Amino acid sequence: GEVRSRGLDLNVVGNLTPEWRMMGSYAYVDAEVTKDNTLRSGTRLMNIPEQTFSLLNVYEFQNGALRGLGLGAGGRYVDQ
Repeated sequence: GEVRSRGLDLNVVGNLTPEWRMMGSYAYVDAEVTKDNTLRSGTRLMNIPEQTFSLLNVYEFQNGALRGLGLGAGGRYVDQ
């Protein structure tokens, strides 16, 4: 069979303050069967999410005994 996959991937990174950095990403994927003996043309491919979004925050201490230590937290959303 044959498949087609096309999409978009966006990434944004920036410092909100000298200590606080944020990173975000978004991806869109349109993946489908174009020709197959058993699956109908246009069927979405399994295990390939249409949309994903992730966000990561990092705080890095600039002064004191913890200078240079970074703490981070993030999350990810994966579409069906």
